[in-house]
Amino acid sequence: GAAAAEGVKVDSMKSGKVLDALKTGKVKALYLMGENPLDPEKKVEGIESALKQCDFIVVQDISLNETAKLADVVLPADSFAEADGTFTNMEGRVQRIRKAVQAPGVSLADGKILGMLLQLLGVDTGFQSAEDVFRAMCNEMSAYKGMSYETLQKEGSVQIG
Repeated sequence: GAAAAEGVKVDSMKSGKVLDALKTGKVKALYLMGENPLDPEKKVEGIESALKQCDFIVVQDISLNETAKLADVVLPADSFAEADGTFTNMEGRVQRIRKAVQAPGVSLADGKILGMLLQLLGVDTGFQSAEDVFRAMCNEMSAYKGMSYETLQKEGSVQIG
């Protein structure tokens, strides 16, 4: 996903919301997690010049992709095989993922990176694990009400809605 300084939040650069906001020149900072809008296969017209108008770009991803090469800061993230937690796909199916291999180098889980950034901003979530984060999501987000790691273990996956 991506979030812009003016509160624009989208799951895909193709939606045009972030691109439109970037083109105005009003977006000063952009944080991209697991998005590579400069991927030649997915590239949206005008995205490169729009990104270059942004003063500060952070990319959190598993590789030094085309967008990461343009970023001011790159935060190396673990891949799905190196992480523990849950995954919600585009159809709203929630699945449990389990760490299969140790991450090489200095990459960290997305949740760990975000937790460290929040601490630097003076916010202590108290989360110690991916299960803590999922439990909080289930308590706070209506789409996840009633879900738990136990439910996901028993059912294999759960459909939102």
